Amino acid sequence: MLRTETQATAPERRGFTLIELLVVIAIIAVLISLLLPAVQSAREAARRAQCTNNLKQIALAASNYESAIGCYPPNGEWQGCITPGYVGTSYSVFMSMSPYLEQTSVYNSMNMGGCFLDAANMTAMGTQVASLVCPSDWADASGLSEPAGKYFSGYSGSATFTLYYSSYGAMTGTWMIEPSPNLPVYGFLNPNFSNSIGAMNGMLHLDSHHTISSITDGTSNTILFGERAKDILNNTSVNPSAWGYWYSSLRTMQTSMWPINPQKKIAPLNCPGLQGINAYGTSSIIQWIFAASSDHPGGANFAFCDGSVHFLKDTISSWQLDTSGGSNTGDPLGVTYNSTSQTYTLAPGTQFGVYQALTTRNGGEVISSDQF
Repeated sequence: MLRTETQATAPERRGFTLIELLVVIAIIAVLISLLLPAVQSAREAARRAQCTNNLKQIALAASNYESAIGCYPPNGEWQGCITPGYVGTSYSVFMSMSPYLEQTSVYNSMNMGGCFLDAANMTAMGTQVASLVCPSDWADASGLSEPAGKYFSGYSGSATFTLYYSSYGAMTGTWMIEPSPNLPVYGFLNPNFSNSIGAMNGMLHLDSHHTISSITDGTSNTILFGERAKDILNNTSVNPSAWGYWYSSLRTMQTSMWPINPQKKIAPLNCPGLQGINAYGTSSIIQWIFAASSDHPGGANFAFCDGSVHFLKDTISSWQLDTSGGSNTGDPLGVTYNSTSQTYTLAPGTQFGVYQALTTRNGGEVISSDQF
């Protein structure tokens, strides 16, 4: 019997078609597009948490300073420099608090009898303090090296000096004034100096020495420090690198005269605005420089006198600004500067917003926690 064999047929091998491959790629792209915002949100949440921790440490440093010295540190005082013939503000509140920020070596290397213009203090002031930089504030993360002679009085050497910045400002209250010094021994005599300083209603300003007992509004209702983002000054008429030095009192001052994140609400006006800072006149965008701002979406972090840190939305109640009409100053309505007495005055009926009320130490405002 003839026997036949049939050859087994190999199974057909099938691959992806071009359409199937494109569908898979499209699905992966959609999944990535859905995942990226979540990843970015998680990263920002981590950065904001680190910023909160930084402000917590700063607030505790201020409290420890108050416990040890008997008052909160001033954000600068007028005094003579080590270099003969020069007068300037001393140092920022951060420099004064440096031993309580784990920067004892920086403090010990400073000659606290001088001013921030003195070349003798170049090394200490050229030190970066990591806890003063918000992780979201990329513009403050790195220093800027420039010729030392550009910043220090009487210095003629060729060395460079690295500027380091602070993402945080010391709250002066609803306005800030840097009146001319009252130092007769150096030839400066300002009869309005005491009245001008006395009109300041915040916690940390030029020549301030406020005690915890002076906070009659309550420590949980009074702001000490807030955020400031330097990158909002990019593409404006001022040089961003000229502001925010961590050791300078003027460049670390902050006021609630303008709302949080003013770059979203006020055009970059070149106007007198903060008229107490006469040296900067109409050439500076002072609303953006001295107001609170941040690179966190929707608001900024603030440290309060009780050591707590709160994220205040930039939609918080704030007083009405003059943003239209012939003057168009961007300053609050009903607030005027008296150049004779070097003080600000309020027109009858002018009301603080919740934000302004949180920055006064003894304004007598009644604020509940659900308002911020």
